[in-house]
Amino acid sequence: MATDLVGRVVDSEHIAASVSQALHGVAKLLLLGDPGTGKTRLLALAGEVAAQRGFRVVAGSASAGSAAAGGTIVGRLVAPLLRRPGVWPASLRDRAEALVSGSAEPIAGGLALLAIVRRIARDQPLAILVDDLHSASRVTRETLTVLSRALSAERVALVFAARGPLPPSRFDADVPVWQVCPLRSSDASVLLDRQPSAPKGWWRGELLRHAGGNPLVLIELAAAASLDDGGYRLILPDRMRREHSRRIATLPEATRRVLLSAAAAEGADHLATVLAAAGAELAACAPAELAGLLTVTGDRAGFADPAVRLACYLGADFAERQRAHRALAAALPPDAERRHWHLALAADQPDEAAASALETAAAAAAGHGDHSAGAAALERAADASTDDERAARRYATAARQAALAGDHAWCRELVDLGRTRSADPDVLGRALAVEAQHRRLRDPSTGVLGEIRALLARGLADREAAFGLAFAAEVDVLVSGDPRHRAGPMEILAAAGELPARFGEPDVLFCRSAEQPVVLISGAISPRGGPAVGSGVPALEDKRDDVFVSQPLALGVGEWLEDRPSAAMTQLKRARHLLSRAGAATTCPFSYVVLLDALIECGLWREADELATEAETVAVAGAFPVLRRTVRAQVLSLLTRRGQADAALEQLTSWERRGPGGRMAECLVQHAFARAWAAAGDHARACEHFELTFEPGGDAAHFAWSYRAIAEFARSAAKADRPDAVLRVLERMERTTRTTPRRAALFRHAVALVSDPADPDVESALRAVATAKEGRERPYEHAFGLVDYADWLRTRRRDRDARPLLAAARDTFVRLGATRDAREVRIRLRATGVPQDGPDREAFESLTAQQQVIVKLAAEGLTNREIAARMGLSPRTVGSHLYQIYPKLGIVSRRQLHTVVPGPA
Repeated sequence: MATDLVGRVVDSEHIAASVSQALHGVAKLLLLGDPGTGKTRLLALAGEVAAQRGFRVVAGSASAGSAAAGGTIVGRLVAPLLRRPGVWPASLRDRAEALVSGSAEPIAGGLALLAIVRRIARDQPLAILVDDLHSASRVTRETLTVLSRALSAERVALVFAARGPLPPSRFDADVPVWQVCPLRSSDASVLLDRQPSAPKGWWRGELLRHAGGNPLVLIELAAAASLDDGGYRLILPDRMRREHSRRIATLPEATRRVLLSAAAAEGADHLATVLAAAGAELAACAPAELAGLLTVTGDRAGFADPAVRLACYLGADFAERQRAHRALAAALPPDAERRHWHLALAADQPDEAAASALETAAAAAAGHGDHSAGAAALERAADASTDDERAARRYATAARQAALAGDHAWCRELVDLGRTRSADPDVLGRALAVEAQHRRLRDPSTGVLGEIRALLARGLADREAAFGLAFAAEVDVLVSGDPRHRAGPMEILAAAGELPARFGEPDVLFCRSAEQPVVLISGAISPRGGPAVGSGVPALEDKRDDVFVSQPLALGVGEWLEDRPSAAMTQLKRARHLLSRAGAATTCPFSYVVLLDALIECGLWREADELATEAETVAVAGAFPVLRRTVRAQVLSLLTRRGQADAALEQLTSWERRGPGGRMAECLVQHAFARAWAAAGDHARACEHFELTFEPGGDAAHFAWSYRAIAEFARSAAKADRPDAVLRVLERMERTTRTTPRRAALFRHAVALVSDPADPDVESALRAVATAKEGRERPYEHAFGLVDYADWLRTRRRDRDARPLLAAARDTFVRLGATRDAREVRIRLRATGVPQDGPDREAFESLTAQQQVIVKLAAEGLTNREIAARMGLSPRTVGSHLYQIYPKLGIVSRRQLHTVVPGPA
């Protein structure tokens, strides 16, 4: 849905849900937002959704250009409705013609429109879409208000779009409002990357800053940007020049100075400062306000349309902009944060004074959570630096700010720029600690261990940087899964632990309280093992530490490695909360994979959907194909669990061969394939894909991921009569895999599934799985454990003991939304004699058309001979069909057929 609408997933889903609601009764929605935020495209999306759901769609715009094409918006909406085949009463046609001509009064016109809409909606749902409602006349808005208030239970969707933060006057105040907000910085970055002329570096940050998350402004600025002496130069797009520059030029000189000062202030400086810089009085604002260009609210001066601000700012020449920034700096107190920013932008030529001012401004921006602005200012400061060491330090800090902003491609560029100015291992180490965390997500063939070892060999002395690099190495190994590198993080930590602690300015991404969790993770990764994560981890040492994310982030990854998804989820959610509070929600891309796995395992599937959407956006913005492939595989595994294996297989086969390599991604892709084939009933093919997550000798292809589906592998192996396929893996796993309580339980479960049911150890193993308290934090997995034990009990003719297990599994699957698994369990329950709540329509409809007829006739009491005579079959064929049908419907005898035949839908 709306794949071309970057960052509009939530908006699109809300609009689609609102339109769909009209299938059951009237639905109304008013989209509000600044010009250029995409309201018109979202309105078009509403039309697409309505058409897909069988609505008749009529749409129009109330803009001046559309009105010039002829008639009022109401008239243009009514005209196509009147072309509907059929005879309209003369009285209604007369009122409709008054609507088309624009001569109808609001109440009479609204009632006429209501009669027409109701007549149409009797036979087919109707969607009415009105754009630019703010431009509609008073009569039009009042007419639409009469329609909106009179509709009640009709199958009608009314969707409007208007400019501004508030609904237009004289319009129905009860229509629900949906604010179309500017794009988040990460989404704006994705949209910019899709443009054919996207700038890089400082100009990229400047373009994003000036666009302010407005999609239209961003696209037009990128298209208008031009090369200037090997770099980019932002120029005013033609549309903005045509629409606004002439209006600005007609204003008094003092008003134009106020507009330029307000544009340079970007809404961040007080109105008094703007007026002082412009050398004007408050009265100078009035002409711009009357012209609809400027808005004065409280102590701020702003612009109703972001394009107006750009017309004021980019429409002025460079010298005029310099003077405006210099005047704003002079009007601010010496210690004001914004003063440094204005001084830097007012500099004639880059120099150390301008660089220092930019560095100070960057620190202020970062302090307010505006990391993108901080990175841009620091890059500009580094460009202006005459000293190489100072430049490299500024590039390194800028790289970290870019990572905090979620712009990982920019982070990589800044790290590379830093390398060109200095080889200081401490400076490079701080930058690399962030960039190295996501390198494998971009290219699975590029590791970081060698580069980190080289920095240590060259004398890296920054302890925090060294521990940050160790965590980056751990992420690198978890993504690659290469067994040759598993001991690498522990080697790095051995060197880092010998470095003296330095108590300088704390790092937002790494603090000393995270050192022990990082050490413990290395033990979980290393083939030699180490202490368990969570043992002896210190609490946060002081209140200041609670703004840093490294401890909960490291603990979350560690808890996940120890197979404790609830604890991992808690820590990683806390890390995300702290990052969001710092304006850096998309900083640690790998954490999406771990948190998504924990959410799915804990049964929080709706939350997992939201996280997966964000993760895929980050993957696109950061150019992380491995992350995108990994998250997509996790999403498709979840799709299978929800009962949509066919859809999962269709998507998997469309990109199976095209994705990037890497053991983590490929392991999850094979798990997704295996689960989909198992759900489709082809357990032989499922086994083939499960086997691909292990080496030919039985070793895990990925030390942390392969074994996680071992019980599912064993279940498919048993059903495909291929126990040897999994026994070889289990034998190797017992000898080489680091043991945790959950891994030991998985091993016993898998062994029981492929063992002889008569083996006395099988029941105790399956009972242990079904009754384990620890297993309940994984509700889906636990429900399958209940089914496995119940199936074994049924083979021993112990249906009475199996029933409560199956009932509990059914309830879990229903609660999770695992529709296919819930249906399968209902079939098992019915076979044990437990009546279900009504027929299972989906199971019945899975039969062939001929089988459905046989079932219906048999349920009516006809014998096999009577059915055969009616259908032209032999009685033996009818009996054979019924023998195949019973297990599909979850029954065991002819007497139960009447309970499984559904009535009319």
